[in-house]
Amino acid sequence: MQNPSWFLYGPGSAKIVDRPTPTPKNELDVVVWIRYFGVCGSDVHFWKEGGFQRKASDEKPIVMGHEASGTIDAVESGVTSVKTADIRFVSGWYSWPTPPDSHGALTKYFIVPEDFVYKVPDEVSLQEAVLVEPTSVAVQATRLAEINYGQDVVVTGCGTIGLLCAAVAKAFGARRVIFGRYYTGQARLCAHLPRLRREHKSTIQTGIFLLKAGGSYVQAGLGKAKPEVPMLVLSEKELRVRGCFRYGSGDYELALSLIAEGKVKPKAMLSSVTPFETAILAWDKTARGEGVKNLIEGVKD
Repeated sequence: MQNPSWFLYGPGSAKIVDRPTPTPKNELDVVVWIRYFGVCGSDVHFWKEGGFQRKASDEKPIVMGHEASGTIDAVESGVTSVKTADIRFVSGWYSWPTPPDSHGALTKYFIVPEDFVYKVPDEVSLQEAVLVEPTSVAVQATRLAEINYGQDVVVTGCGTIGLLCAAVAKAFGARRVIFGRYYTGQARLCAHLPRLRREHKSTIQTGIFLLKAGGSYVQAGLGKAKPEVPMLVLSEKELRVRGCFRYGSGDYELALSLIAEGKVKPKAMLSSVTPFETAILAWDKTARGEGVKNLIEGVKD
């Protein structure tokens, strides 16, 4: 196969399809050989539901994957910041594919503009580099919360994003991080951490009731479309409520530096590595709540 790729055709329907090796379209394109992929909660949702707003179908299948790391396979003439054989990781800019014009990264070769390719320091492995994308989400959420030195922070979920939010909050100067509920697969990392004694019906309610007057609530994860919100309490406390959708300018660079400096340690979150040919097993494993961050290994030589 030239360029094997995992296509999703709908809920529970996916298969490997060979595609031609991609051809760069302009002088600033970089061809990346993808080595590892991370399985995200959104991947599970796509696998189970076929997508969010734009559903995959037999007529419009999509290539899965948006957390990825790899090495440079080729660069075009206008590229100056990277070179062949450098270790890189790919930006999550491609995490909302619009087939047939663009797809995800669960493939062998992937083309990305130079501006969205970052060098990974030698002290960060390719497996750890996969976590730069979700770490950048945590950076954005923590920035939106406007955490100051010495503050206490509550994180209501112990999944990948929640754990990374806690790590980034500590790096930003939080005095103490308290966690909410966690699943069996997350117990290895969460069981010894400070926990809430009681939680409300939803994480939104928990957060609003817990916060002091003038506190900040940031919704970094996806929940029910129409949750119950205690508006009176929210208004009385004059809380700042923010939504968080992925990341913004500078978040990738800061996420990478936090990992390289050891302030965020993603290695402890890596739970398993599944061969490319059996990627479905990694989606199912994550759907069952097994592990924290399950990886899929890229296509080998």
